[in-house]
Order: sequence, then structure tokens, then C-alpha cells
Amino acid sequence: MKPLLGGEVPKPPTLQNFVFATLVCDDAITQASDQLQRETGDLNFCHLECESLQYRSALFSLMLLKLHLKKIILFVSLALLTLLMTALITLTPQHHSVDEIYVFGDSLSDVGNVFQTSNRLYPPSPPYFQGRYSNGLVWVEYLAQQLNLPTHKITNSAWGGATIVSSGSPLPVPTVVSQVQRFTATQSQLNPSALYIIWAGANDYLQDLTKPEQAIANLSNVLQSLTSKGAKHILVANLPDLGNLPATRNTTKAAALTNSARTHNSSLRRLLKVLGQQSNAELQLIELDVYALYQEAIANPARFGFKNVTQNCLVDFATCSQPDQFLFWDGIHPTTATHRILADSAFAQLSQANLVGAIAQLTTQPLKAAETLTD
Repeated sequence: MKPLLGGEVPKPPTLQNFVFATLVCDDAITQASDQLQRETGDLNFCHLECESLQYRSALFSLMLLKLHLKKIILFVSLALLTLLMTALITLTPQHHSVDEIYVFGDSLSDVGNVFQTSNRLYPPSPPYFQGRYSNGLVWVEYLAQQLNLPTHKITNSAWGGATIVSSGSPLPVPTVVSQVQRFTATQSQLNPSALYIIWAGANDYLQDLTKPEQAIANLSNVLQSLTSKGAKHILVANLPDLGNLPATRNTTKAAALTNSARTHNSSLRRLLKVLGQQSNAELQLIELDVYALYQEAIANPARFGFKNVTQNCLVDFATCSQPDQFLFWDGIHPTTATHRILADSAFAQLSQANLVGAIAQLTTQPLKAAETLTD
């Protein structure tokens, strides 16, 4: 566009300016039409008794112009409304409600796989609760309740004693790598609306793994195995302070276990960041910071309803009187009260990731373990 004499290039009219100008013209036409009608004795274009053909023609033209302007105003208004609705839809966070859960891990998520395989002998029930390594439901069960998912929508492949690198259990316990491999081998395409949960690694370090490189490498393979089949939402939990458990706190390995957990967690965080950057925008890798949650509970027990965060409730198969006031059930595993807190934290993470839709009445029916696996 060539500049005018003043040297300035006129800016193109905005939609707002156009609407304003249209309304001004409409008002001017209305005034002109009223003036004509007053001068002709309230004439209109369809009146057969008009005294002046010129007045009648002028009034008819003005009315036609006003009609066209009204159509333009209506069109522009609809366009503005469409733009506004489009903007609202774009800016509003889209919720992709989780409709299934698949769990891979160890005793912290096991709901009965070892129990069933051992002919309901281990972990002994009571005092352990129906195959859980706790005194009640575990965190993935509470999370499923909060997501309002029925039991048939939960597949739990976690096994007590499972590791990431190698299995040292006398039972035929599959590693987390094996759990995922066996699952993906039966699936041509994974459900993109499901939540895939992975929590493992503690047993590796408790069994003297000192370097996290192999564990992190295996976790990377597991994550990529899931995403390559179409998984879009994966929650990965890190490790608590393994040197600050009742079973390890006063041992010579305490400091080394603490260091292993911290190194593992920092490596896991880097892994999730790298995989997230390498993947498409639809992939959500969510980290559940169990380490920080345990630290906070130990530092501020009353905030979580705890009175004892250093000792275990279960000692030589004798149970304390108020287990819900304990952070730990046995020397390694948390109480069901702690599991509930873990589920609340996970639910909050999923909410922030817009993976939580309408929540209906919660249920309390325990989840069923996955079919028996053998290594």
C-alpha cells in the first residue's frame, strides 16, 4: 500500500471499527427515513397514496439499505460470537478422563499376585490384609476409587519382591520389565485413555544394587515399550528414602541406601524430562514424588494424622492398637493410611494434568489381582 501525503500508511479497519461504522450508518439512515416520513405525512414504500414519487423512491431505497445493514450487523455479530466461542474452547483445558488403569511394580502396589501364587500363604493374612503388603487397601486401589473406576477396569500386574534389574525372590516373581513385556506382547495397540502406573526399584537397592544406571536404563525401555504401543498417560513413582525405613534406619547400609534413592530419583527425573521432550505433545509422563511426601510426613506427622513415623506398627506379628497413626506397617511397607495419602497425592497430580473428569460416588470394593504370572 502506497503512503498518503502525510507519509503514513492507513491501517486496515478492524472488525470492531467496522461494526461501529455500520451502527452509525444504520442510525443515520433511520434518522433520514424518519425525516422523509414526517415530510410526506408518514409515507412508506408500500403506501399507494404517496404524494411524491421521489420521496417514495428515496424512502424505499433507505429502507432497503437499512435492511441490508441489519443483515450485515447480524452476520458480524454471529462471526464475533463464533470467534468468542472458539477462543473459549481453545483456552479451556481439555479433560481426558482416565477410563482404565494398568499397574506394574512390586509389593507397594501388589493386590494379591504373590498371595495367589503361594496358595494364599504369603503374605500371611492376617495380619496382612488379603494379599496386600499392608493392613488394608494399597494406594492404586484408593486411586481407582477416586477415579470412580470399576474393578474390571483395573489390571494389576505388580508382584511383591519384583525388581527392575533382576529378581532375587525364590518365588517365580517377574521383574517389572517382564511384567510390561508380557502385557504389551498381547496388545496390538494400547488404550490411549488408560493410565499406566510404574513403581519399582526399592528391591533392587535393598538387594545391594549400588548404581542406578541399569535400573534407569530398564525403566527407559519399559516406558518406551508402552509409548510405542500407544500409551499416552504414564505415572511413575520415585523411591522413598530407603535409608530411613524402620528396617534400615539403624543399619550400616542406611547412608548408602539414602544415597542410592536420591541418585535413582534424580536420574529418573532426568529420564522423564528427556523422554517427554522427545515425544509428541499428547504424551504425559507424570512423576509421583514419594520421596518428598515421606520426608514431609516425617517432618510434620500431625499434618497427616500420624503420631509415629519412625517405628513399624507390626512387630513379630503383633499389631499396634492404632495403625492409622503409623506411617509404616512393617519394617518396609506403609500402612493403609499412608497408602491413602499416596493416592491423594497421585489424584492431585492427575487433576493437574487434566486427566480427571466428573467424580461420582466412591466405592470401596477391593481390586482383583491380575492373572497369575510365571517367570
